[in-house]
Amino acid sequence: MKRALFFTGCSQLNTPMEFLRHCASLLDDGADACEVLALMRERYHTVRCMKVKTCIVRRLCKKSQAFVDAVEALCTSNPHMRDRILRATACTAPAFTTSTPTGGGTSVAIDQSTSTASRFDDVVDEDVETELHRLLRTLPPRLPENVRRLRITRAQEVECKAIGAQRVVEKNRSRIHVNGRQVLATARWVLSNTADVSRLSHLAFALMLVTGRRACEILNGTSVFECVDTYTLRFGGQGKRRAAAPETWMLIPSLAPSPVVVAALANLRQRQKNTRLSNVATSRRYQSLLARDLATDTLWSTCRRVHALRGMYACIALRLFVWDTSVSDAYVAMCILGHSGLTDSLTYTTFFLGDEFVSEPMLGHGSFTHRRIFNNDKVEARRDDRRQHVWSESVRDNDEGDDEEDIVIEHFDDDVVVPS
Repeated sequence: MKRALFFTGCSQLNTPMEFLRHCASLLDDGADACEVLALMRERYHTVRCMKVKTCIVRRLCKKSQAFVDAVEALCTSNPHMRDRILRATACTAPAFTTSTPTGGGTSVAIDQSTSTASRFDDVVDEDVETELHRLLRTLPPRLPENVRRLRITRAQEVECKAIGAQRVVEKNRSRIHVNGRQVLATARWVLSNTADVSRLSHLAFALMLVTGRRACEILNGTSVFECVDTYTLRFGGQGKRRAAAPETWMLIPSLAPSPVVVAALANLRQRQKNTRLSNVATSRRYQSLLARDLATDTLWSTCRRVHALRGMYACIALRLFVWDTSVSDAYVAMCILGHSGLTDSLTYTTFFLGDEFVSEPMLGHGSFTHRRIFNNDKVEARRDDRRQHVWSESVRDNDEGDDEEDIVIEHFDDDVVVPS
């Protein structure tokens, strides 16, 4: 019966944030973390996604009453540290509001809002900072026990590889049918006529389709796209990487003229008021908007999901460019999507673009950045270092890219499936 009540509440939630707030409210009402986790696992299917979503839910939950009472007692016994304690415990300034309850006296309520400012921005004196940290360590856990237990277990992560391989086979068993020519033509028109496009999401969809980049890489305001030739871009700012230097770049084919893409991206960022966000903050700000607008648009909804635009990009690029005959289609897809292994890319090439797509004009020879998979290959490593040096010298001397030289970056993609 309790389980049925959970599902009844979730069935009326339309946006991702509504669902996450509902999960937080269930935990605030005392629901067991396993029940809430089970609901989330039916909606989200990868470990990375689950870790992000459970973190958001925990942040949305109310702080424990024991924590609130302990903070109030700490402020009472250390009045000279009150402001610093309040800011540190709630990450905002002012962090608490003081009110007078009906029965008299003073009560302290915690502000649930968040801030990107450091909790200790106002701490200058080293002794004061040391004392502050000592006081904070005496506090009980910020969140109730059931909220703290909302986490993915190691046992689930161990099972992910096997289930991930099974899902790859299932996804490749059938293809997604889309009108590739119409979607591509629409994306190109949007990029060439940004003044006539009112919705920021449609401009983002078009950029994602023609570049194959993730939503966070398009909308974070920090990724860089440079023209190399008519249909080749030099891209910097890849997401979901752990071991790549920030100055590394990669070549990617563009499905629209690269100057048009760069100009459209500038227009997008102007609409965003040149805001620079982290990838996590970008997803939180735009994820619901993009999903809602894609689902309600007649054409874009045929792609099913926002992230599926990367898959369409890979399928279209494989068809419209002439690739080196010494490499396979799977290898090309891996490189242009920025994956570190072939398995990651197998779920992206399941689109059927339509019978009419054979009439789409070719775009020339394709360029991409080769992946260095095995770091113990010293000869290949020296060759890659030489390519990077030649590229850097060319850019510095001529202020333009060299589409004949490839550079290599490291990338680790750990999107694996959560076992049910």
